[in-house]
Amino acid sequence: MLPNNHYYKAFDGLKDEAIQFHPGKTRIFPGDLLPCAKRMLEGVEEGCRDMAAFRLAIHLKSRGYSIEQAEQTLQEWNATKNQPPLPAGGITVKVRSAYLRGY
Repeated sequence: MLPNNHYYKAFDGLKDEAIQFHPGKTRIFPGDLLPCAKRMLEGVEEGCRDMAAFRLAIHLKSRGYSIEQAEQTLQEWNATKNQPPLPAGGITVKVRSAYLRGY
């Protein structure tokens, strides 16, 4: 279970849907976030922020988050957990790439 604090509120209420497999498409995971996503949400250091933001965006997409929800979630994560944070425009680019380029 994720710690109950505001950094994880965006992830509350995730559905416990059955695992679905779609050939050539993203796998939907049931229940909780993957351990790697939980770890990245604790914050990452300079040199890892771009890749973590992109991977988290892909994971949020696989969980059914809208592009707007993913961007809001990752903007908060970036501002509160990453030191130093990426520029806000960097998060927007990562989320749009994950959602609009077929990942």
